[in-house]
Amino acid sequence: MTLPAALGTTSTGSPFFQTYLAAQVAGGARGFLSKIDSVTMVDKQTHTGTLVLGEIVQSEDLQANLSENAVPSFVREVTTASYREFLGERRRLMAASIRRYYEAL
Repeated sequence: MTLPAALGTTSTGSPFFQTYLAAQVAGGARGFLSKIDSVTMVDKQTHTGTLVLGEIVQSEDLQANLSENAVPSFVREVTTASYREFLGERRRLMAASIRRYYEAL
């Protein structure tokens, strides 16, 4: 079983998911917006500069936040048809985060 496949669980108690969270903490990752509507709101505030949600007002900071939280860059285009692809890519990015964490130990 590969690490991305092991991350294919909804259990927050999974040792694989817990290791991903440890990697985020060790890497100083900030929390992520949980709903796509929130991403849309933050996208808008990066254009207006007016803070409405969270702390992100720069598009570069939003991209960094997506990366820190292993969110694929195509998150804005995800549909029900492409959701499995999104999850697969997110698991791959999470596994890469865990690898970087492991190699830094």
